[in-house]
Amino acid sequence: MARLSASVAVQALVDRAGLGEPAAVEGGTAHVVRGDGLVRRVVVQTGKHDRWRLHWYVEIADDTFDPMLRPRWGGLRVEIVPRSAGAHHEGYRWPSSLERLDPLLVSEFRESVPDALGFCRDPRDLAGLLLDEGIVVRGSCRTLSPSGGARALVEALIVARHLGDGDLERRVLATLERRGAEMSSTGNTYRDEVGFFAEAFRRLVPVPLGDIARKGPLVLRR
Repeated sequence: MARLSASVAVQALVDRAGLGEPAAVEGGTAHVVRGDGLVRRVVVQTGKHDRWRLHWYVEIADDTFDPMLRPRWGGLRVEIVPRSAGAHHEGYRWPSSLERLDPLLVSEFRESVPDALGFCRDPRDLAGLLLDEGIVVRGSCRTLSPSGGARALVEALIVARHLGDGDLERRVLATLERRGAEMSSTGNTYRDEVGFFAEAFRRLVPVPLGDIARKGPLVLRR
């Protein structure tokens, strides 16, 4: 059975969401740019185990650093989903035509996509979401998973230093000081993992990270 392409599906859903702003569609992604230092992407994709299931989420990324980190590291971003997208949410049947778009999916888009696109106000707010160690809920949406990991801390520090935001930078470094000795599931300390990502990212972004970077690979202990 034929099915809609990802580009046609995301365009149809964005149109039905009534965003009232332009969205450039490329593949299964609709890009929304508002000129506030962030780039937003509405992403439609198949399920991990079933190509006939449709899932969607919104990426909110830093417009300055996401292009630098995206090729190798997937960017500097958070992912936003509707609050209903729990562990047992199986997605929607992938439509075979525009007439077969699931009405519940269209309704969810209309309700949640505007909230998802507005979930984050600016790069400083993005850095705060990266630092947050729990799920953040705003309106009809939430962050996909808890952040607060070592990589996210380095990303928050990149944003803070780029903005020249001393309060945000001190908050980032205080988090590193508080959590530095924590052991991860890989057997490395939080500080070592932060140092690993800082060393990797310092070669890609024009922001000083040498004070927290460490050379050498992480040791995986099982």
